[in-house]
Amino acid sequence: MDREAIGRRAQDVQAGLRDVSDLRVSATIPITRQIGMAAQLAVHIRGLDTIENIVGFHGFCSNLGISSDSLPTVLGTLEQIGWIRVVPNVYAPTRIEETIPYFQEVYGALGEQWSLRKPGELEQATMAIIDRLTVAPVPLETLASELGLKSADIQTVVDIGDLGGYLRQYDSPKDRVPILYAPLFTEENPETLLNFIAKNPGTHSEIEAVFRAAKSHPGAPISALEQSNPLVLELVNENILRAPAIVSSGGAQSFAFAPFKTTHPRAILEKARIILACVRYGEGYSSITKISDPSAILRGLRDRKMIGRTPHSNIQSQYAAAANMGVGWIEPENGRFRFRLYDTEDNLAAVDMAIAMCSGQSEDVASSLLLPAEVKGYFTRSEPGGLLLPEANRRRARDLIATRKLDPNTRTAARLGRALLDDLRGIHRVIK
Repeated sequence: MDREAIGRRAQDVQAGLRDVSDLRVSATIPITRQIGMAAQLAVHIRGLDTIENIVGFHGFCSNLGISSDSLPTVLGTLEQIGWIRVVPNVYAPTRIEETIPYFQEVYGALGEQWSLRKPGELEQATMAIIDRLTVAPVPLETLASELGLKSADIQTVVDIGDLGGYLRQYDSPKDRVPILYAPLFTEENPETLLNFIAKNPGTHSEIEAVFRAAKSHPGAPISALEQSNPLVLELVNENILRAPAIVSSGGAQSFAFAPFKTTHPRAILEKARIILACVRYGEGYSSITKISDPSAILRGLRDRKMIGRTPHSNIQSQYAAAANMGVGWIEPENGRFRFRLYDTEDNLAAVDMAIAMCSGQSEDVASSLLLPAEVKGYFTRSEPGGLLLPEANRRRARDLIATRKLDPNTRTAARLGRALLDDLRGIHRVIK
């Protein structure tokens, strides 16, 4: 698992557990929560340059799930990396100066810090499981076998993940096969896929391979995927794998898209997929002129609000699907055509997402963050306010309680409780 993925997944864990006050959770994944807090803080305060309203800063941190007791550790992590300078020190700050980089650099450096702190067995298992589930759901038995985990250990990971909403267990109604999945990396209503996995246990590796290919190359042509894995057609026919079809001079072609983690409305995600599918068609199937650089075409759509500075006969049919979705319109000129973008906020967001997908991204990080101006506005307050992060809004809508605790009747709670008693008695446990 690479460092950037570790940093991102630690942030997912902290985002899910930010309202949770449970000592057993903190004792099980302490390093992951520390790094997750550092990631949450880093991506929100970069661009502020200087923070002097420490009261407002503490209030803002509390809304990120960073308590005043945890804040010195989080500030110390960022200072150790060299991203902030705290005056006079992390325990009693009066001024914070930041020089935090953007995105991959942030997550990679924090992922390295996670590894250097030597996380325990359950923390490593948590990261491995979440990272695996970002591709596709996996039967519980498969994960336990591949990771060599005891049933009690994997149950601990599942219980805490369920508490934070970043991991769920699904038992298929008919086959009763327990399957783990990551809600942030699944489409709406994932039951169809989960039941398909349960009914076809021998094909899970093939299913995962299809989603891995679609994730690594968004808009991968179905005809190409079919050559290495015929199961892709069944996934498309069952409407499990999103594969919009484009019809133009090279005939009808469909393009596969894995789930894309974003907080944008679903309509924007679907527009982004259609836009990229239209461009992918020109990249691989246009019978007249093929696109050599799809990213350049998408950037031109964003910057010039059009495709086809030189009008082209294929544009009318190739971009008809995008026009039908309200992304733009077809403009005729002397028997040839241009595609013009409707310059709206939603359409520009869809084009930006298509550009991100085209570069191989499988998650939209920026959409879940507050802008620096919003954060600065929060720091002008003398008292903590009611800030809600975009990524957390869904969880609050789903789960209205402010403080969640691990059910003391679960196997995990009982196991951790026994371990705590052993510690109090002076019995040292050896984790293998």
